[in-house]
Amino acid sequence: MNQRILAKGVSKERPVPAYATMAGHAANVADAGDKLARWLGRGALQHLGLVGRESDLRTVLRWFGWTHDWGKAGNQYQQMLHGGNPLQLMRHEVVSALMLCHHPVLCRLTETLGEELVNVLLCTVLGHHRKFPAPFGSHDIREREELIVNINHPDFGDLLSTMCRELGVSEPSDRLESFTIIKSYVAQGQTEFWRADDKLRRLKDGLIDWSEESNSDEQIRFTALCKAFAITADVAGSALPEPDKRTHSIRSASETGITSDDMKELIERWAKNREIPTPFRPREFQRRVAESEFRLTLVEAGCGSGKSVAAYMWAQRWAERFKADGLSPPHFFFCMPTMGTATEQFRDYAMEADVDAVLEHSKAGLDLDSMREALTLEEDESIKEQFFRQQETIDAFRLWTAPMTVCTADTVLGSMVNARKSLYHFPVVANGIIVFDEIHAMDNRMFRHLLAFLRYLPNLPVLLMTASLSERRKKMLMEARREPMSVISDRESRQAEVPRYLLHRIEDTAALNESIAQTVRAGGNVLWVCNQVERAGETYSCMHKRFEQEGVRVFVYHSRFRYGDRSKLHRRVVDSFKDGKGPVILIATQVAEMSLDLSADLLVTDLAPIPALIQRLGRLNRHALPDGPKPAYIMEPDGSLPYEPKELELTEEWMAALQAEGRPLSQLDLAQYFERLDSGAEQNPRKEWREAFNDAVFFSGIWETPVSPLRESGQTVSIILDNDLKSFQAEHGEGPGSDWVGKYEVPILLKNEVFGWKRIAGRPVAPADRIKYDYDELTGRGIGAKWVD
Repeated sequence: MNQRILAKGVSKERPVPAYATMAGHAANVADAGDKLARWLGRGALQHLGLVGRESDLRTVLRWFGWTHDWGKAGNQYQQMLHGGNPLQLMRHEVVSALMLCHHPVLCRLTETLGEELVNVLLCTVLGHHRKFPAPFGSHDIREREELIVNINHPDFGDLLSTMCRELGVSEPSDRLESFTIIKSYVAQGQTEFWRADDKLRRLKDGLIDWSEESNSDEQIRFTALCKAFAITADVAGSALPEPDKRTHSIRSASETGITSDDMKELIERWAKNREIPTPFRPREFQRRVAESEFRLTLVEAGCGSGKSVAAYMWAQRWAERFKADGLSPPHFFFCMPTMGTATEQFRDYAMEADVDAVLEHSKAGLDLDSMREALTLEEDESIKEQFFRQQETIDAFRLWTAPMTVCTADTVLGSMVNARKSLYHFPVVANGIIVFDEIHAMDNRMFRHLLAFLRYLPNLPVLLMTASLSERRKKMLMEARREPMSVISDRESRQAEVPRYLLHRIEDTAALNESIAQTVRAGGNVLWVCNQVERAGETYSCMHKRFEQEGVRVFVYHSRFRYGDRSKLHRRVVDSFKDGKGPVILIATQVAEMSLDLSADLLVTDLAPIPALIQRLGRLNRHALPDGPKPAYIMEPDGSLPYEPKELELTEEWMAALQAEGRPLSQLDLAQYFERLDSGAEQNPRKEWREAFNDAVFFSGIWETPVSPLRESGQTVSIILDNDLKSFQAEHGEGPGSDWVGKYEVPILLKNEVFGWKRIAGRPVAPADRIKYDYDELTGRGIGAKWVD
């Protein structure tokens, strides 16, 4: 027994560092859990409606730290760390839970905890790698020879002695002997063997019985919170093995947040950059948003109404309330539906403000190389999975030290599906204040996750914003919490009532072409929104051919560009609409609905669901210019894709009702007619809540910790162009890193052949003869990526 029991793989060319041993790692995780509970637990418990359970949270996390890796004393895990077979009879965390539950000596250690905390502890131990029960396609018990667990090793004895001293329990007086686990069959005379199938069945049955008997909302919330904090403690104990750095990082996370002055400065900087007189004088609608004392507030306001400024004013007031209540300053998360909208929100408001706001960076000052070194390969993990786990850990710790984060909704709601990165920063999310903008753009699955998030974090201050929302969704939001939701609308304002739009159904394309020609000759700008990328490309080619010789700038903007090119194109398009250097025609897809801050003089759009059309119309006559309403032409698309036929049928009814008015229309008209139609739609709230709970596996899993999708499945996949990869390798002589991959990845329509392509950093590499890419960086012209058929 000369070899140490390791928790982490280490280089064979140097002495084993203390943090890599099972005892050293356990001590680090127990310490991280204790500090997380003491410094971030109070706010999280309060926001989850679990006031008074600080001691329970701290107890579970300390016990978790000392016990979660007991199973690594197994010979198969140690063989794996030394380069042996990575496949084990059972994963180490399952073995740990079996020891806590069934070992005749070790199970007695938890007797003082009580049934509830013992079962919560088992849930945290089993779930801390999010692989129990085993993911689809694999098994909790695998084909492997017997597993020997060497708890008679001196290292295990040292761990147990230190644990008992730290936790204040009596050290076992019985001598511990190694034991053997086999898959199922036990021959006569071998009764000292543990049958894996029998022990695991009994463990699962016990947890199922407990979860069904104590299936209260409070128990569900407490178990989920303990699992999230335990997962964070494990990664903090691994990534930050030095006590001083770990203490500093967790303490900083608990003390970091926005102040009222931060938000005031942000608003004043924003106003100054736009030559708005300062001090900034908010509109009445914005004042009402800021002064809302409800912990759930819904804002309904049209495009260009000043919702974002209202949100920062709301955050300013909540920062004041946190301070008045003696709480640490809150982390502020501003959540947008897409990467593009998050980037624009960051650029427009946060980037130049005197507040440490982040998209992907911060002043954390962590030693990233040493952190990567500490995050060694886990069992059942490929090198690629290890790379992304390392990167997600580093990103999460950066976010801990940021008072304000502008992000996609996935960053916050990802915890509902046990997304690893979201779980890593759940402790700071649970101590924060949250804005979700453009919630109408959430697909059904993500909206259900939002409902679960609101219900199970009932005291967390949340602001929801939208231009238009169906009555069905509004009612679901009102039912999400026991306390009422404040609904604040801008519809009473004069801005919402201004006639902006002249709606036309296109029956004569000649009339449309003439209207476009007249608009650009008068120096106006045209926005044309198509439902599909292929249609956008074809339309762009036609418009480019017809108007380029007349000095009209014609662009196409959609998702199928390299991310770096798309970011530059985005800025070029927005600036061209505002620079006064001549007319612009922009052909776009659904990306124009949210991420483009521009105002067109003429809109052409395919028929789409009502919320999407309202958003598209929000890019027409955005500032309600004094020269009157502007024309919008609605086209009948070829087929309904990517939408459902029923959605477009409802839009047809809405359009007919609006056109029957026979007058220019306002934003208020669009919203009111939508509500009248939607209020008569068939609803089944009980079914929707059941689906919301089942989808949110963070809560509904209880003793299970599965990973599930956050959004509804899409039809695209991000790829790397082979020519780009070859150019990089020729210049640098090696493969690219994650930053380069993120800049050069291109979303394309998914086809089966993609699964057979080689990969780089997890992205398929597209052969040059299969994907054509067209984009000129100098002019911003080109149609992006398309399949070569």
